[in-house]
Amino acid sequence: VPLMGAVIIPAAVLAAVLAPLGLAWIGLGIMAPAIEWILLVAEEVSSWPGAVSHIVAPEPLVLPMLALAALWVVLWQGRLRLGGVPIAAVAFLLWMGSDRPSVLVAQSGGLIGVLTEEGRALSKARGDGFAAASWLENDGDPVAQEDAHARRAFIENGRQRDVWLGQALIRHATGKVASKAAIEACNEVRLLIVNVQAEAPKGCRLYDTGRLRETGSLAIRYDNDGLKIITARDITGHRLWSD
Repeated sequence: VPLMGAVIIPAAVLAAVLAPLGLAWIGLGIMAPAIEWILLVAEEVSSWPGAVSHIVAPEPLVLPMLALAALWVVLWQGRLRLGGVPIAAVAFLLWMGSDRPSVLVAQSGGLIGVLTEEGRALSKARGDGFAAASWLENDGDPVAQEDAHARRAFIENGRQRDVWLGQALIRHATGKVASKAAIEACNEVRLLIVNVQAEAPKGCRLYDTGRLRETGSLAIRYDNDGLKIITARDITGHRLWSD
């Protein structure tokens, strides 16, 4: 922090002022050793055991509550500032009770993840890496995609894989041949997910690439009313650039 404020920022201003004269290298030369030192410190600290820990992503209400509690304690005067403490306590209790969706589906339709006692099991070891990493990070489960795939929570039949969620059977198929066969037998399952463009037969609850392009990724839970599907569009709402 002292190097950033006392050396790097003033040197950056100096480089900007001297740039029209072709002398920006003077300011950049002053900045270089300080930047190298900061990077060295960051690399050293990040290598320490326990430098990074992983936790389950909180419910949406938790972080606003914590922010409110912090502002209450900092801005209020006298004993009333202690009113922020129970707000923070409730927020942490909500965080501790946060649960993750039982099934996640990538927008491409090519990857699904099922929550098991060992952690989230992924349908493939490679591909859709950004989605896989995000899911595992938000689960508080810092393992590689290959390791999550090795958990094998699916009933596999070639390129079709089934998973039971409560009393509902979800089927995931990839590739044209497997997807076509799955669509023809769609009456066997409660929900079908494929990574190709397809038409849903009557009575078939199908998410193909076309529908997923509109809804975004899926989070699926199971309760007394059956499958509950929350789409990325449900959370983000309508945006001009998502058309």
